[in-house]
Amino acid sequence: MVRSTLAAITAAISIVSAQHIGTRDNHPRLTTQQCSKRGGCHDLQTSVVLDALNHPIHLANGTACTASSNGDNCIIDAVNYTAAGVYTSGSSVRLFISSLVH
Repeated sequence: MVRSTLAAITAAISIVSAQHIGTRDNHPRLTTQQCSKRGGCHDLQTSVVLDALNHPIHLANGTACTASSNGDNCIIDAVNYTAAGVYTSGSSVRLFISSLVH
């Protein structure tokens, strides 16, 4: 069990380290609060981050980076948060999720 888990982690690290960063994310700002009994609440300047599945991954020539692609040539680009339906204003966040029905 430990050996198979270690092999999976090692494989994942090699895949992640082989990908290149394309355009960088511009994370939407979101004001949140951190509260404690002793100090009360204070504002924190944080941001919204979408997971890796939302980032376009492609080869330098623009074609899809697939399992059969050489990971060294894969590029991970930024997410367009507006196009993804993520909107923030101060401490408010709005998510518009659409699904395509075929």
